[in-house]
Amino acid sequence: MDTLSPMLVTHLSPPLTRLRFFREQLGISPGVSDVLAPWRQAFLGRKEAMSEFLYRLISGYAQTKIVLQHQTSEERLRHNWQGWYERLWQDPQSDEFLSALWRSGTRHVQYGVDHRFISLAYSHVHRFCEAEVRSIVPQDEQAAVAQALNGLFDLCLLVETDAFINSASRCDLDVMAGVAHQIRNPLMIIGGNAAALMRSAAEDTRARQAGETIIDEAKRLERMVKNVGVYVTTLSREPVFAKVEIEPLLQEMVELLRGEKALDGCRVSLELDPEARVAEADRETLLPLFYHLLQNAAEATDPGDPRLTITSRPSRIMPGFVELRIFNTGDLPKNVSEESLFLPFHSSKAYGTGFGLPIARLAARKNFGTVELSRAPDKGTYVDVVLPGPGAVDASGLFVKT
Repeated sequence: MDTLSPMLVTHLSPPLTRLRFFREQLGISPGVSDVLAPWRQAFLGRKEAMSEFLYRLISGYAQTKIVLQHQTSEERLRHNWQGWYERLWQDPQSDEFLSALWRSGTRHVQYGVDHRFISLAYSHVHRFCEAEVRSIVPQDEQAAVAQALNGLFDLCLLVETDAFINSASRCDLDVMAGVAHQIRNPLMIIGGNAAALMRSAAEDTRARQAGETIIDEAKRLERMVKNVGVYVTTLSREPVFAKVEIEPLLQEMVELLRGEKALDGCRVSLELDPEARVAEADRETLLPLFYHLLQNAAEATDPGDPRLTITSRPSRIMPGFVELRIFNTGDLPKNVSEESLFLPFHSSKAYGTGFGLPIARLAARKNFGTVELSRAPDKGTYVDVVLPGPGAVDASGLFVKT
């Protein structure tokens, strides 16, 4: 239900596959319209009363009143609410209804309407409709009509929430990407000036040391800007699930890291179980997952024994899933919890960005997977990755089969 008239046009398209899945799970089918049909005209005749009821309530909340006063007129507001109410009774199982609900949710984010008060508005209108059911529908048919309405209001709120989360996340991502972009050019200028300073400074002087420090920090910030970009891209991507051969992907990332000198002197062994060589996943998000886990593991190896071992096996906990384990010979930092290492900006390395493990965990979650760190019994560290195996993800890509 639009709280406001649209003043901004959203460029986000409704995710109809996901919304249809919600509708199906709530049991919204043509049968719902059949239940409501005998009373449709009577309820539609109450649309003005509904909009008056809701306006009195919404305009009484300070949190929404100030937005209403500055963004729309009362007439347009009532018109929007009545249009939603008509669609609710006329064609609630259509994709057009889903799209209208979702666009309404994105506009609420654009106007800064508190999502909790949108939920409250739906609750109020639901209460209004329940009272109308008791007034209009014969008692022996009230239960069926009320049940149909319960499902429709659940759908409205679920789609609204989906739009809110999607749009709010998109706004956050745009800010992150924008900040990263704005930092990139000044960093190049800072690095260039620092290099010029070093060229003009004699060895072992304070000016030269300052130049070296500035360049080192500028390089760290450049890596951070790059990793923020990867994080934003991974977070905003809608996964496309397909069968992915794990070993070639791991080998590709190993070669990439060798080209970057990140694996110099490090021995890497791949020992994959023949029954655990394929994942049902989005290849584009597996790339940063494996890249950052291997990079992190290589940096953490014991300098006296720089070695990585990658193994796999069918999951013993989640049937149909694949478990990968990356072992490195180094130890986790003392007095630091494993979970804290997955927090952005948390790094135990002098020039680390603190984004490698957060990117890896995000990429795993995009694939219905997990990433965990643990200390090996004697010495070393395990990184355990769990991913769906072939056929574990539903064709919709929205959930895993159990």
